[in-house]
Amino acid sequence: MPADAGSLKSNLPAMLSSFVGREQELRELQQRLGQYRLVTLTGTGGTGKTRLALEAAAAEVEHFADGVWLAQFAGIASPDLLVQTISKVFALPETLDQQSIDHLVVFLQPKRLL
Repeated sequence: MPADAGSLKSNLPAMLSSFVGREQELRELQQRLGQYRLVTLTGTGGTGKTRLALEAAAAEVEHFADGVWLAQFAGIASPDLLVQTISKVFALPETLDQQSIDHLVVFLQPKRLL
């Protein structure tokens, strides 16, 4: 995890506006986060999926012992860069080889994080 991982349990951005009108969706998403290992939000661009996900994630920080972490994939042009992007979130080496994939798996496997 990042150098100050002892105190840092999240890299979520600060919300600069209030969250209004999607309380039912937020409750449903939080419930699913507690039940499933993978939850996917789909929909048309600009409908608030990211904001809903960030709100749900922020509310879950205390439920995940190893924190809640955001990895941005929007600008990635190649699937090969996924490992590098995730590694960067946790301040791990960002090389693009099988060893870095294995290192990331070993690092993440014992963790309870979102």
